[in-house]
Amino acid sequence: MKLEITLNKILFLVLLYPLILFLPSTAGEAGFFLTAPYFFLIFSASIAFIFFKGKARIPKGNTLSALLFLIVISLYNFSSVRYSLPIFFLLFALLLMIVLYSLQNKSLNFKLFYSFFGVYILLSIPFLFMPQGYNEAGRFMGFVGSPTIYSGFITSIFVIISLKRPLKSLSFLVLYITTLALVYLTKTRLLLVFLILYPFVRELLASKLWFSKKRIFIIFYLITFFIYPLYNVIIEQFPGLVTLRYSDKVDSSFSLRNYLFLESKMEYWGGTIVEKLFGRGNEYSRNFVKNLMDIDLMPHNDYMRILIDWGFFGFILFSFLLYKIGTKNNFTLFLSLVYMILFYSNIVFNIFLFSTILILYFNNNEELKTNWKDYV
Repeated sequence: MKLEITLNKILFLVLLYPLILFLPSTAGEAGFFLTAPYFFLIFSASIAFIFFKGKARIPKGNTLSALLFLIVISLYNFSSVRYSLPIFFLLFALLLMIVLYSLQNKSLNFKLFYSFFGVYILLSIPFLFMPQGYNEAGRFMGFVGSPTIYSGFITSIFVIISLKRPLKSLSFLVLYITTLALVYLTKTRLLLVFLILYPFVRELLASKLWFSKKRIFIIFYLITFFIYPLYNVIIEQFPGLVTLRYSDKVDSSFSLRNYLFLESKMEYWGGTIVEKLFGRGNEYSRNFVKNLMDIDLMPHNDYMRILIDWGFFGFILFSFLLYKIGTKNNFTLFLSLVYMILFYSNIVFNIFLFSTILILYFNNNEELKTNWKDYV
């Protein structure tokens, strides 16, 4: 049987990734050590497709240009193999982009999203009753070993499959309540706020009065970028967000994150002109926080992470790349909104999420071009 690479097979491999984290999680261990080897196999398959099949077609346009410039900046700042994740992330995105653009059969089978979402939910159920399903703070980790990663995966797939269902339908309501309940158990507050706002944003987008995809993206981008200054205002209006995770009404998580943000901001402005423009190097911000806190805590603010590591030019290029991809259609838009929210959970280099966005970006299925208002 002839082995042929198709869009659906690539999507299958990407959606399979969370399931490889299942077995380690049953033993109470985080399975993220499997991430690099798994995606390296897909990376190698992409190279084989491009160079040995001879079917590679190079996409043209600003999206590819921004990604290529980011790779140059990342390589310029390369310091060690230990902190080469940003380079692998960018090269993986580049190769995947070429493969997706080169494919002739670009019709995406959305049944894969439905099937995997069902599997994810089924695997989540036993962990609701197992101690391995919760961390020390009592946050639900699902079957992947991390509350934020799990909530990000579940929310992302929910968004994709729910966009094809009317808001007032019973099926949407069941999907929505199920996802909302699971994310609530993870106590991932920013995603909870997003899910609460999600139906309203869909209504606004469908009205076509003023809220276009580009405007909604820019609004969310600015809100998430300035989330710390806005946080105190949000807490005043929704004090339950604090008590959701802290019974003493003291949000120690925000205090720590805000401290890291202020220190990172000072570190950025303390650099030379060249460092401000082109960055300090891949994962410099991560090492900075590690030295500051004596633990590999991560910056917990991927906006500052990109700004420090890749500089002002790299930050603008990455923002532009995400804007171009995120405003292609309604699926990439809402998935990009989830992605940006998770920038406060050190997830900017998450290949699973970014690959899913790219697949939806290059999909030419006519269903993406229909009147989306019909689904509201």
